[in-house]
Amino acid sequence: MKIFPALATLIVAFAGLLAAETFAQGTGSAAAPRSASGSTVAVIDIGHIFRNFDRFKQAMDDLKTDFETTQKHFQNQQNEINNQRELLRDFRPGTADYRRKEEEITRKLADLQAEMALAKKDFREREARIFYDHYDEIVAQVEKQSRRFGLLLVLRYNGEPIRAEDPASVMQGVNRAVVWQGGIDITNYVLDALTPPKTNPPAGGSASRYPNPHR
Repeated sequence: MKIFPALATLIVAFAGLLAAETFAQGTGSAAAPRSASGSTVAVIDIGHIFRNFDRFKQAMDDLKTDFETTQKHFQNQQNEINNQRELLRDFRPGTADYRRKEEEITRKLADLQAEMALAKKDFREREARIFYDHYDEIVAQVEKQSRRFGLLLVLRYNGEPIRAEDPASVMQGVNRAVVWQGGIDITNYVLDALTPPKTNPPAGGSASRYPNPHR
């Protein structure tokens, strides 16, 4: 009952952003980020944000812990049914006792399968809800900062390098909507807006991380 596909696969399932966000560095009145040509078009790597969004990762870790606990419960139930099947050998086939024991085992197995199906559905819904809630939070931040700084369009892109030895990575790479971009990458601006400030930030602040999280 495996319901946790690779994070990258789940991220691909979500629609691209049609809004934008940037996060002002420092304090006071910050100017909108602009490329050399003054473009108001920017890009964002949603996959990078999900992989580094601490609250999202914690929620997924909690879900995984619950999932593993539930798996152990079902495994124990399955082991108990298997033990009952072994005991069935002590009864002579065709007797009333054999039929009663066989019916009991069949009923327990059916109940277990039904319980597993419901649990699988519940975990899928919880997993989807976690993605939805955090993605919705990302979009809200993107829209807020985009309106603030006057960005008109943000295109989603994948900044992960293509791995030639991995066929799946190659196929994902050649199908990217954004082949190259040299403008504004607001990924880390958005990620900073979603991350609580640290008590003792490292010397130099976070400005050194901009504008490209993959450089």
